[in-house]
Amino acid sequence: MRKYIVFLSVLTVFIYVMVLTGCDEESVSAVDTCGACHDASTEILALQIQWEASTHATGDAFERSSANCAGCHTSEGFREMLAMGGEPPSEAIDEGIDNPTPPNCRTCHQIHSNYDDTDYALTIETPVTIRLSGEVVDFGKGNICAMCHQPRVREPVLTVGGDDVEITSRRWGPHHSTQAAILAGTGGYEVPGSVPYVKQFVHKTLIDDSCVTCHMATAFGDKIGGHTMKMAHDSDTVNVSGCVFCHADIETFDLNGTQTEIAGLLDELKALLIANNLIDNSGLAVPGIRSSDETGSLFNYLLILEDGSLGVHNPRYSRAILQNSIEALR
Repeated sequence: MRKYIVFLSVLTVFIYVMVLTGCDEESVSAVDTCGACHDASTEILALQIQWEASTHATGDAFERSSANCAGCHTSEGFREMLAMGGEPPSEAIDEGIDNPTPPNCRTCHQIHSNYDDTDYALTIETPVTIRLSGEVVDFGKGNICAMCHQPRVREPVLTVGGDDVEITSRRWGPHHSTQAAILAGTGGYEVPGSVPYVKQFVHKTLIDDSCVTCHMATAFGDKIGGHTMKMAHDSDTVNVSGCVFCHADIETFDLNGTQTEIAGLLDELKALLIANNLIDNSGLAVPGIRSSDETGSLFNYLLILEDGSLGVHNPRYSRAILQNSIEALR
């Protein structure tokens, strides 16, 4: 009985596809529609297994489906955000999303739009605006990542040498996932200091598909690469297959000691922020009214910390942001 029910379900889906595509048995076969993707290979299964190990699939953040969060925390909100030209879907989602789902195949791909291999096409490949700075960037296939992996705009907007700023929440800051801004070399509080702000870096200018090139390089099971989008599983398993084209002998992400240097600058800046009562020992902001340079230095610390790459995405910009913030607080 169970096999019979499964057979009927599959048959129903097939008939539904034929109706949607305007096909009949004389003009097209399943091979020409479903078979374009659902063939005898294991490709789709492999991608699903990788995705299931990703943070997109395993995190519970998709429960945050309110108007302000749904655009990046849910698949439905993301598609709505695309429909609104990249703006958070607060106007379209008044009371949150019913039955939200995490980012999945249909978030990034045109699944079951044409019922052929064009269903693998990305939902967006056009340039993206970094909302914090207004700069338009083109990361190729990585544009879909940049839609969400960027700082959110905070009010009031910080201006170098501007008015004092009131910090009203211990969670104040650029929010998580600031990678696109760091990669583009934009969005920081660029207080003057001894290190010049060199925004351009080869990871932006020479890698056509940016995020995708490195994070989705050849998969190693469900541990790194592919649709896991992970760069490392443990200290012995790192995803350098997307790096070797430029760095032939790379074995660690701490190339030329960059990560060690940026980690040291983060620690130094954190100590100054604690000493100036801008954050507590746990790293959370201390509410109060502070000067623009103080607030900007806190913002910069969180901007680089939440990037998570310890300078790999853009070492020059990360170094300038941190060192000049340290000097501003001394």
